[in-house]
Amino acid sequence: MDGSAYSTTPSSGTGTTASSHEIGPYDDLVPSQVSLKERVEDGCRSCFSLDTLKKLFPIIVWLPEYNFLKLAFDLVAGITVGVTIIPQALAFAGIAGLAPQYGLYSGIICCFVYVLMGSAKDITLGPSAITSLLTAAFATSLSPKLPNGDTDPTMAIMLTLTTGLIHIFMGVCQLGIMVSFISFPVINAFSSAAAVTIAVSQLGTLLGLAGVPNEFIASLDNIRKRIPDINVWDLVMGLACIVAVFTIKGLRCIKFKDNINKTTPKCILLVRQTLHICASASTAIVVILASITLYILELNDIKVLTPTGYIKPGLPEFLPPSFSIHNGNYTMSTSEMFANLASGIIVMPFIAFIEAMAIGKYFARVNRYKLDPSQELLSYGVANVLTSFFQGYPITGTFARTAINSQCGVKTTLGCTFTGVIVIIGLAFMTPIFYYIPKCALAGVIIAAVLTMVDIRTFIALYKANKIDVFPYLVTFASTLLIGVQ
Repeated sequence: MDGSAYSTTPSSGTGTTASSHEIGPYDDLVPSQVSLKERVEDGCRSCFSLDTLKKLFPIIVWLPEYNFLKLAFDLVAGITVGVTIIPQALAFAGIAGLAPQYGLYSGIICCFVYVLMGSAKDITLGPSAITSLLTAAFATSLSPKLPNGDTDPTMAIMLTLTTGLIHIFMGVCQLGIMVSFISFPVINAFSSAAAVTIAVSQLGTLLGLAGVPNEFIASLDNIRKRIPDINVWDLVMGLACIVAVFTIKGLRCIKFKDNINKTTPKCILLVRQTLHICASASTAIVVILASITLYILELNDIKVLTPTGYIKPGLPEFLPPSFSIHNGNYTMSTSEMFANLASGIIVMPFIAFIEAMAIGKYFARVNRYKLDPSQELLSYGVANVLTSFFQGYPITGTFARTAINSQCGVKTTLGCTFTGVIVIIGLAFMTPIFYYIPKCALAGVIIAAVLTMVDIRTFIALYKANKIDVFPYLVTFASTLLIGVQ
């Protein structure tokens, strides 16, 4: 037999069918005898088999073995990541050129999708520094302003939809394998340069200057011209936040004389666990302390720090993405929207996938489990498509929050559920409190986060191994800084 499920060619001289494959439902029929209906039914049975469903929804595999101990770890990790994502999302929305609430909108539905479809327990989805920068470059920089002065989010939402659809297409076509052929030194150079660009773009907010562009050269030039306008109080608070983030993170490095064993006093265990949780939630702790400071100052009518300001309360509406913009006298057709998005339609899903895969493969190797790139593409795709219906901009995995998730000992993707619930609670009940978060504090924690993305060790390793390989790294790094992420 030639291996076809429909072939019945007998082996010569025996009168029997020689077959090394498993008997199919139509092996006794020639192709002309198999109706289209039967083929469709067979295909559907294959698509909806238990093995296929287990691959598509990994939760089916691990949920039967779930227990209260795993729930405890997932709960702690999910809440810790949740209180971290809120200030980050508010700041990332600013990088994307959108109102603060859109960062939070982007961090809701993706959490619940990943619980069902994610193959990596550590990865946490949501807005990231790089996707925010790309959103600004490809979408919001070309979008009109709303009457209240905010940027129209329509193009950013459309970019989310196209990113999701391309991810789904790639996942269905099993293109996750292409991650094995990508030059990670080049991607590392791009990520490092993007991190430097983001840090420089946040200098304006750190200095109390509004309207500083995202581009590296333009940011520095704008700040240089406005040195007399610097708000010293914002600068001091921002620098204090950066120092505080790294200091609190350093609590994890405190050494105790004795290793943990059965005789270790409970008080020592409690202290260790408390320091560990504080280190993981350093961003949230710093932002809370900065907000309390601003609130106390404003109570005493001392207005020296710039607050985040009004954030629209409530959860996002479920709305299909708009394929055109009608804003007063301004109109942008569907063709104009896609022409403006241009290469962003391809660049965004590619970079978002590579960023998440670099993170996911690292933690899968450290924690010894298997990551399925094509399944990850499907989960990112569905998450992005649904996020576009809740007015979010493109999402991906982020290193800082994934590291926190791993350090808290997360056991399954169920931890993402608690992260999503925290974001929902924040949007529903806490937006009046978010008003008092100093903008310089958000800038400080973002600078602290992206500085860890600048990977000098990879450059040094390349230089020592083969100096010729340094050339594409330097070209990518320099072009990203000087020309832009586009």
